[in-house]
This record gives sequence, structure tokens and C-alpha cells, in this order.
Amino acid sequence: MNPIKGAGAVLLVALIVILLTAVKDTGTVLLALSITILSTSLTTYAASLRRRRNDRRTAGL
Repeated sequence: MNPIKGAGAVLLVALIVILLTAVKDTGTVLLALSITILSTSLTTYAASLRRRRNDRRTAGL
């Protein structure tokens, strides 16, 4: 078992908490964070669909 498996997630959450305590306008920061996560997810999903389509075309299905 890897003892530091979740260390990246824990560090990310800790960084977000530290940033939110230092910023006065937390609503704007949360909005920007949400938009960033959403756009990254949509881009990844679109790339996945494109790759799946190309793989199926190459396989002749």
C-alpha cells in the first residue's frame, strides 16, 4: 500500500483553505475555481469523445 496516496488531494484542500482565509472576496474566488474545474472537465470529456470516435473508426466498427 502507498502511504502517501492521498497526499496530493490533502495538500490541494489545505492550499484552498489557506487561500480562502487570506482572500476577502471568497465568492469570486469560488466562482473562478468552479469555472476552471468545469471548463477542464468539459475539455477532457470532449477529448475523450473525439478519441473514442477515432478509435472506433480505426477499428472499423
